[in-house]
Amino acid sequence: MNITGIKNKIKILLVEDNKHDVKLLDYHLQDSGLNYEMKVVDTEAEYVSSLEEYSPDLIISDYKLPTFNGMAALNIAVKSYPLIPFIISTGSINEEVAVECIKAGADDYVLKEQIKRIGSAIDGAIKKKLLLKEKLQAEEALRQSEKKFRLLAYNSRDLIFRYQLFPEHKYEFVSPSCIELIGYTPEEHYADPYLHRKILHPDDKQKFDDMIYTDKYFYKPVEIRWQHKNGYWIWGEQINIPIYNSDQKLIAIEGTARDITERKKSEFIIRKKEKELRTLSQNLPDIIARFDRNKRHLFINESIESITGIPVSEFIGKTNEELGMPEENLKLWNEKIELVFNSGKIVSYLFSFDTKDGTRLFETRLIPEISEDSTVQTLLSIVRDVTEDRKNQELILKANEQFKAVWENSFEAMRLTDSEGMIIRANDALCRLYDKPREEIEGKMFTEFFKCSPDTLQKYKERFERRNFEPKLEREVELLDGKKVWLHLSNSFIEIKDQPILLLSIFRDFTENKIAEIETLNAKEKAEEINRLKSSFLANMSHELRTPLIGILGFAEILKNEIEDSSLSEYANTIYLSGKRLAETLNSILDFSTLESEKKKKNFVPLNVVEIISDIVEGSLKDAKEKNLTLEFKYTQPVIYAKLDKVMFSQVINNVLNNAIKFTVKGGVTVNASVEQIDNESRVRIEVIDSGIGIPEKFINLIFEPFRQGSEGLNRNYQGTGLGLTIAKKYTELMDGKISVRSKTGIGSIFIIEFPAISVTEHKESTVKLEKTITAPNEKPLLAEIPDILLVEDDQTNQLAVRYFLSGIVQLDIANNGETAIQMAKTVKYSLILMDIGLKGEMNGLETAKVIRKIDGYRDIPIVAVSAFVMDGDKERFLNEGCTHYLPKPFLRGDLVKMVRSILNLS
Repeated sequence: MNITGIKNKIKILLVEDNKHDVKLLDYHLQDSGLNYEMKVVDTEAEYVSSLEEYSPDLIISDYKLPTFNGMAALNIAVKSYPLIPFIISTGSINEEVAVECIKAGADDYVLKEQIKRIGSAIDGAIKKKLLLKEKLQAEEALRQSEKKFRLLAYNSRDLIFRYQLFPEHKYEFVSPSCIELIGYTPEEHYADPYLHRKILHPDDKQKFDDMIYTDKYFYKPVEIRWQHKNGYWIWGEQINIPIYNSDQKLIAIEGTARDITERKKSEFIIRKKEKELRTLSQNLPDIIARFDRNKRHLFINESIESITGIPVSEFIGKTNEELGMPEENLKLWNEKIELVFNSGKIVSYLFSFDTKDGTRLFETRLIPEISEDSTVQTLLSIVRDVTEDRKNQELILKANEQFKAVWENSFEAMRLTDSEGMIIRANDALCRLYDKPREEIEGKMFTEFFKCSPDTLQKYKERFERRNFEPKLEREVELLDGKKVWLHLSNSFIEIKDQPILLLSIFRDFTENKIAEIETLNAKEKAEEINRLKSSFLANMSHELRTPLIGILGFAEILKNEIEDSSLSEYANTIYLSGKRLAETLNSILDFSTLESEKKKKNFVPLNVVEIISDIVEGSLKDAKEKNLTLEFKYTQPVIYAKLDKVMFSQVINNVLNNAIKFTVKGGVTVNASVEQIDNESRVRIEVIDSGIGIPEKFINLIFEPFRQGSEGLNRNYQGTGLGLTIAKKYTELMDGKISVRSKTGIGSIFIIEFPAISVTEHKESTVKLEKTITAPNEKPLLAEIPDILLVEDDQTNQLAVRYFLSGIVQLDIANNGETAIQMAKTVKYSLILMDIGLKGEMNGLETAKVIRKIDGYRDIPIVAVSAFVMDGDKERFLNEGCTHYLPKPFLRGDLVKMVRSILNLS
């Protein structure tokens, strides 16, 4: 069954001393679909400490244990952790004991013979505790709510009350803040139901009656006056909320009241100040005016007369157009005032105007006045003569000739802006950047020359006021003509005494560099994609080449052993050797490709190098015998440890040893292993000594380079890719080792491989002639009958080869696809499954293995991943996803038979 409603991973504390029962429970928990982790204890001390340290979400306890029992565990949990679900699990239990457990606090009990219902028991127990937890939380929330209300009522400065109207008038509740508000205690209110009317201001009594007996003022704040117990009058603000019974009859009033005396005083002061401000505006040199949405004057102060010569009375109710404003000024004015009414934002701008004293420069600030409905119905205009200020600014700029030289001749664009965002000064480079003459830039807002968000100007003003512009930044800017440029921007404030603060912004166009940077990044991403495709291509080609090699090598091996005709047998042997050479070439290319991509995974563990070298030398005896060579392995001590990657170390020794045998015609090869002290450091030293052809001195430095040999070109005498020593050197260096060679032509070579040792035992000279069969001791009983095994393989050639290889050893059944394999596994209990990972069809090998694992009896059955996928990490992935063993393609008969015999422990 699947447990519904439990999504998160839960932690289970199991109190059980029977390992079999633990495994059985774990199996049924997995079968239930529960997402969990489990800790098992069998003593009271472990149980108590685990409750604190492990913090389980659920407890399952056996009823009977040798020194401890389920009832004791239950009592501890109920006392200290009452909200943790608790389930009793027992082999037998009578009804009295079951009832006792439930009464003591257990959420359920499960008989071990009915352990399949553990999933539903857990579901019910958790839900039961969740309901209990929610109930406790709800009760606690109610208590806290009541506590908060009383805390609020007794500590609020506002008076909180409930006044009953039916069946009789009386106060049901009055908060203590009434004492501070009006001087009367709650008890005085309870004693006199009409106290509130006695202290009301006479002018407010009718309003107060309306507040209670009509819905005119319900839910609204109403201002009324009360007389304090000490005799003075206060202003109060009261809100009444009507309370009706089921017949919709008004039975009570609930509400609050607060002292607003100070606020009323402030309002009086504000009104007084407004009057004073109006008087002040009439005497300011600035022109202050108010306009409606029709652009008509609602108010203007007398300063306008000194500029225009027109009296104030002529302006009221008229527009600037009706007053004869010059066309150039009128056009700018209309544009700006419409902007304020439409956007609701403050707008500033400069304009020139001819007066009786000559042409003057004015700065106008238009301020929207927001009404209660959040719209702009009127605006305030403040106009100031800034002619002299502008002249002073220009004098300051002219005074600094050095700055001017930099300003005018800089290749970097520069501008000076004021606190409102207006461009006060622009240099030639900025004009070129904006593609506009200076006169069309200066005096305009900086936001008018590039595309920006509506709030850009407002943010500028806020940052200017706080002086927190970023000193340096880079960004992409889109100009008004659609051109996009990348700019380095630096900001700094120009502060001169008695002068307005300005912001100096310097722009450097680095568009070309940015484009180059982006192109470089794109090229890098493209290169990474090409490298990924290369890896994918190599993986696919490896699979496609390795799969048919099973047939080539397998049947060639069969033919050379079975054909009696010596010439035909020799041909078969040639096919076999050619296929083997192709497989070795493919392995070398894939290993080299992995190294080149720097994606080689490393797994360093302590290794006995003597044991590993022994296995490799033993495996090379056949090749040495075929060339009539001797092959010996000598070591100074039987155990020499180094921290290495087993796969890479084996490949290093294999490649160097194969290289020595290949280039030796007579004599033999000797492998030595020892530990030496070099500069107070223990080093593993491995020597591979051959009596071969030797390496010419001019080629000594080339043999470790990719695709190089001592014999090259059209006169090349030996086969091979020239990658074996390259891979050996790179693997050695990846393991913090080093490899070197000494050689003389016609005498032979010595390859020396060194690694840091991690332990050294007493030296003992030994020589081993590896001409024996090493058999591991039996760990499992031999099978009495020929076992049934299942081969899941869609390649017919490979099917034939495997059937022949295992003939007489096992009873072999074959499935062409995953679906068939699953059906066969349901009808036959196989001792072993050989699973091709790259199956065609609906399911691949891994998916098939996962389904078979769920079939009864197949949880622990060995499944061998047989695959032509041999890239770095493939083996680990297969073993992590359900397979127990790994056999890479192509494999020889001996490889397969050895693995099957080892797994099934066949003699």
